[in-house]
Amino acid sequence: MPHTRRETIDVPTDGSGAADVRFGAFNGLVLSVEYVKAAADSYADGVDFAITGGLGGQSIWAEDDVDASKSVAPVRAGSLTDGSDSAMTEMPIGLHDEPVRIVIANGGANRTGRFIVTVV
Repeated sequence: MPHTRRETIDVPTDGSGAADVRFGAFNGLVLSVEYVKAAADSYADGVDFAITGGLGGQSIWAEDDVDASKSVAPVRAGSLTDGSDSAMTEMPIGLHDEPVRIVIANGGANRTGRFIVTVV
C-alpha cells in the first residue's frame, strides 16, 4: 500500500494582505488540497490564492474570491493518442522532490489561513 503524506501549513499575510511561501519536499500524486478558514483572524472573504509546484510552477489549485473552507482533488488534463485519434482524460498531478508554493492576494492585513496538502 502506498504511503500517504499529509502536511499542514499556516500561511500568514503581510500588512498588504499578501503572502508567498514554499514548504515541504513532496514526492507522489497530489490527492487533495484543503483550505481551512479559522474562526478568528482568518483571511478576509474574497481571498485569492494560487497553489503550484514550487519548482516547475505546475498549477495545483488557483481560485479567486474564496469565502469559506474548501477542499479540492486537483487534476490536470492529459492527452492520450493511439496514432490517429486523441482523447482527453484527467490525470493526477505529480510532484518529485518538489515543494508546494502558496501565493495569497487580498487576504486581509496580518491574517492567517491553513492549508493541508495530501500526497500519495
